[in-house]
Amino acid sequence: MWTRGLKIKKYNAKGIKNQNDCLVIEKDLTLILNKKTITTFKTIPSKEKALAIGHLVSNQLITSPTNITQLTQTHDSIEVVATTIANPPKPEAIPKSDLKVTRINIFHLTAYLQENAILFKDTAITESAAIANTKAIIYFAEDLNRLNAINKAIGLALEKQEDFSDKILLTSGKVDQQVVNKALTLGIPTIVSRTGPTDKAFDLATEKNITILGFA
Repeated sequence: MWTRGLKIKKYNAKGIKNQNDCLVIEKDLTLILNKKTITTFKTIPSKEKALAIGHLVSNQLITSPTNITQLTQTHDSIEVVATTIANPPKPEAIPKSDLKVTRINIFHLTAYLQENAILFKDTAITESAAIANTKAIIYFAEDLNRLNAINKAIGLALEKQEDFSDKILLTSGKVDQQVVNKALTLGIPTIVSRTGPTDKAFDLATEKNITILGFA
């Protein structure tokens, strides 16, 4: 799938054992918007269109996938032609949400997040993210880093024109200011993390009415 097998020697207190293992496949993917290079991702070869869309929208380079008039993908690049935002406004605080998230909801959602993290189970080096409601994960992605995984999950939801106002952003990684800004841009009221937030993430989330649930 997105791994490459190899034979390794495993050392432990009992000695040396030959066994099969696998490595995650890593590739460079350059994102080009209106003939300007935006970034080059270090990513796995999966859900690449969603990665591009999630990155563009959550970083306020475009407002939605409907702004895209052309998207061309090659092995190592995605070139997008789209209407862009000249001077993106700072997102307003999210309106107070009626979303009720219980301890049971969090327990089940984080369990589902781990259960779906097949690449992590095989390699122990990937990060995962998801867009969920209170009952189930709707869009899931894994990648080499947490921001790629988040962008992919967001991009999948954007392609389906999801309403984010009653959704939860799940991540296996830390919540820093970048992650809160993505949630704020999309109007996601709740972030759930397997780890915790930074001080800037906490302050921004508090100011903008975003709930962070850490070490879940």
